[in-house]
Amino acid sequence: MIAGVRSQVWCMQQETRKLVIAGVRSQAWCMQQETRKLVIAGVRSQAWCMQQETRKLVIAGVRSQAWCMQQETRKLVIAGVRSQAWCMQQETRKLVIAGVRSQAWCMQQETRKLMIAGVRSQAWCMQQETRKLVIAGVRSSLVG
Repeated sequence: MIAGVRSQVWCMQQETRKLVIAGVRSQAWCMQQETRKLVIAGVRSQAWCMQQETRKLVIAGVRSQAWCMQQETRKLVIAGVRSQAWCMQQETRKLVIAGVRSQAWCMQQETRKLMIAGVRSQAWCMQQETRKLVIAGVRSSLVG
């Protein structure tokens, strides 16, 4: 049992080492993707999923693994909250900039449409008014 736990801890350390060697860039990219997914799907679903994962681990009886994961999570939380907060700020900034640009573009398009539609309807109204005036003028000239 003790030997099994030690080897499991050693394996997890090796996995962590491999991930660190595999590069911060891919992790940053993954975090951005994850952040995007989390923003879209919501923090609540992530919390629910994490609870379900924890429940599965407890049910499976891998208490030592759960403990190791808690320790790893604690380390990652301490090391990663700042970088994740920074990443989320950057993502938010990008979304805000992109959103403002697309909103401005949409507003320009709407304004353009309204102007085109307005000019057309105004021209149509003027034609109708002209027609009425012409008809009224013809009638008055006939009557007069």
